[in-house]
Amino acid sequence: MGVSKETHTGEQSTIQKERRSSARHIILVLDDIAEYNRIKELGDLVKYHSKLMSCYGFDIESGKWNTRLFPTTQNDAQIEGIQSDVESYNNAVRNYNKYAEYLAKEFCIDIEDEMKKGHPIVFHPPPHSAV
Repeated sequence: MGVSKETHTGEQSTIQKERRSSARHIILVLDDIAEYNRIKELGDLVKYHSKLMSCYGFDIESGKWNTRLFPTTQNDAQIEGIQSDVESYNNAVRNYNKYAEYLAKEFCIDIEDEMKKGHPIVFHPPPHSAV
């Protein structure tokens, strides 16, 4: 497994401004395509369920509900459907986070600490090798 760390900054007129505005990204280049495919699949599942949750009025970024957007249900089956969607979203997020933590531990990175610092973790597939 290889680790690559990048720092992205915009063009700044002074070094001091550059330090304040730099955003560090942790980029993990996975050697195993199966690992990459699994994290991508889990991420896609989270995105799918996130779109549905936003239709219910859930703001993914803030974690808050906009109750004006929450649908008015007519019967218990609709309520159960919404509860199932929320549970599916929570499970997708939980599974993605568990697998991302596993991969980050393989790289000796404290993913929770990096995320708290505002450093996004980005997963990349293995580099193409000549056959």
